Amino acid sequence: MTSSADQQPKPAHRQARRWRWVAVGAAVLLVLVSAGTAAAYLRPGEGQVPLAVTPPGTILGEEQLTGNLLLHAVASQLTDSAADGRSGGPYSWIEDVVWYKSIQGPIEVAEEKRWRTPDGKLYLGVTRRVDDIGVREADFDPIVAYRKLNFSRVEPAIVDSREDHQDREPDVTLPGNGDGVHELTWMLSAQRQFQDAIPRVKVDELLDLYRHQLVPKPLRAAILRALADLPDVKFTHVRSRDAAMREGLAFKTSLGNDDYMIIIDPATGDLLAVQETFLGHLFSYTLFTRAEWTDQLGEPVKPTPASTLVPTQTAWPGVPYRPSAQPRPAVNVPLAIERRRDCDSGLLLSSHHRTEAL
Repeated sequence: MTSSADQQPKPAHRQARRWRWVAVGAAVLLVLVSAGTAAAYLRPGEGQVPLAVTPPGTILGEEQLTGNLLLHAVASQLTDSAADGRSGGPYSWIEDVVWYKSIQGPIEVAEEKRWRTPDGKLYLGVTRRVDDIGVREADFDPIVAYRKLNFSRVEPAIVDSREDHQDREPDVTLPGNGDGVHELTWMLSAQRQFQDAIPRVKVDELLDLYRHQLVPKPLRAAILRALADLPDVKFTHVRSRDAAMREGLAFKTSLGNDDYMIIIDPATGDLLAVQETFLGHLFSYTLFTRAEWTDQLGEPVKPTPASTLVPTQTAWPGVPYRPSAQPRPAVNVPLAIERRRDCDSGLLLSSHHRTEAL
């Protein structure tokens, strides 16, 4: 027979059991506190102070990510920008400033403004150009150059592009039926008739979309992911500022003889600036200064002898348009249209012509 003393737990056992229940209670309390904190964060009520919200454009673990992974991370949490929606009006308005190395001589600069109607046609373009800003390539600093920028004495040139059938393609829009990167890369491939292209050309194609049109959020995300997924293209990254002192993420890559620095807004994914060097020399620095919807089509400026075409009043709303030539037939393949740049001025000279130009 077992005595009652033998049936009592030993002191050590009693102590162990006590601590075991204390640990269980602490764990339950921790879960409840965590749940309450999460509830307060998700559904703050009276007397509850929500936790600090991560500011837009903040990427957790940014320093540990490669540039390609960071592009994906930015694309996954984009906020709206001026390109989203049409609350400002029916016309898109795009402005940029381009500093570029002339074939021979110092740095030149141009201001470009473009307006488009909802059908994607470029109705009016204004360009002001200074052929020599007195800065050597070795001394070029985009921030200093932007501060000294002054086009007040430069007469603008007007181009009514409806008389020029080189810029009639509609804006790129994603169908949204599948993967955005696949849809976008298919469109760009169709544009060059499904011929393969080297990575440098593919980077140019993606960045050119910001020069051509307003880029809504789904398309911005697809562009960033497409850049990150390009084979044999490795990006590094650093926090930086563009020429207008806007905070951004700078992504850098080397592609043969070309080096790119692409600065984007980490919150919206808008393209702020692009710097290109070719064979170690500055090729161009493009600062995107405006991209938004507006109710104004163009601005009242005077034609000059520098105009590439005689301006017409057809650029303004309410005036009938009488084309001077038959428009090109419509192309059934979506966006299978060759984009051309102004190779005479060299402002938007594409990478395809760099070997001949420099």
